[in-house]
Amino acid sequence: MWISNTYRLMILLPVLIMSIGGWSQSVETALEAFDRQSDVTTANRFFEELDKHDFTDNLIVFNADKAKDSLCLQVWYWAAEWFYDCQQYEQAEAYGLKAKPLSEVRGQEQIHGDLLSLLALIYVREGHFEKAAQYAKECNALDLKAGNPDNIASSFNTLAGIYMARRQPE
Repeated sequence: MWISNTYRLMILLPVLIMSIGGWSQSVETALEAFDRQSDVTTANRFFEELDKHDFTDNLIVFNADKAKDSLCLQVWYWAAEWFYDCQQYEQAEAYGLKAKPLSEVRGQEQIHGDLLSLLALIYVREGHFEKAAQYAKECNALDLKAGNPDNIASSFNTLAGIYMARRQPE
């Protein structure tokens, strides 16, 4: 029996959407557990869920002696990344802003720069170009100070995109 591709898509699309929703649900459940307890066990469970969905390059595992602030920074940063990827920008913003003060600590420059870049992208998606430019400029200043050419190029590219979206190419 012949079934049109449109009909197949109509059947498979809800199944795919439900599958993605289930993926998101397991990550969100692990994140909620971490937000309640903020300990190594719940942090590791959160990263296990991200790894199950191939969201991280490899499984991130913390030792029992990891400081609570470091756990919170890592979990909240990756939660912001997750929600950004799921196009849930308000939640991505909320977790990014929770992580931001923890990323401003000496020794956290790399994740701080990554977080500033992510916040810039979140604000672009939300249409808040002024905030996006502010975070992109902060990220670019860090990148220039660190001298990493790849990061410098990336942050200049983000800034260019923001100003083009604002119709301010100059």
